[in-house]
Amino acid sequence: MRSVTAKAYGYQTLHTMNNEGKPTYQAGTFPDGSRRPPLRIAVNADITTFGGRAATELALSPDLRLKLGADAYRAYRDAERPFQVVTKEGDLKTPGFYKSDQIWPGVTIADAGVFAQVTRLFGAVEATGTVRADAVWAGADEAQVTDTYLDIAEPGDGSLDTEQLDQQDLDVSGAVRLGAPLSEAWTLAVGGGTAVRTAGALERYADPSTPSAPGRRTSS
Repeated sequence: MRSVTAKAYGYQTLHTMNNEGKPTYQAGTFPDGSRRPPLRIAVNADITTFGGRAATELALSPDLRLKLGADAYRAYRDAERPFQVVTKEGDLKTPGFYKSDQIWPGVTIADAGVFAQVTRLFGAVEATGTVRADAVWAGADEAQVTDTYLDIAEPGDGSLDTEQLDQQDLDVSGAVRLGAPLSEAWTLAVGGGTAVRTAGALERYADPSTPSAPGRRTSS
């Protein structure tokens, strides 16, 4: 056994901002010259993530090394964007066209992954193969999901059911590489592979086009 590493992390961001001090905070005019009332616009967000990683590297022989590891994280995203106008009487009122203030309806994404890397020396040539698999679970807080949110997510004749916001992915990535030293300062290397990144909360639930199917990005 050549090495063992482990780490854990976690953070929470509670973010609030509004339009105080902006031109829209005071009364103004629309492009057609009509009166625009003062607006009260805000974004309130809770972003919490925690996870960990552990890996070990083994020297199976002088020419063969093996690295094994696993990592996992859980991400929570909750955000709303209230939008109100100040009436002539000084009351706050949500305009009729503003159907939903949800940005993230209590979204949770959990990812558990395992990986392995094998390195073999063939004289001066080093060959490396890597493989990784991730199981992903994503969902939203059903108590926060409104019919309006579901209609926006799936426009048309019908809308999504709350259960359809629950998603599961299995992502597999792999790569190979060959390298050979040309001199003390230069190494010639060639490789190829594919990497799959699971979609985040913004891609899955904040973009109206994504909740209908699991999102992912693939590059090779």
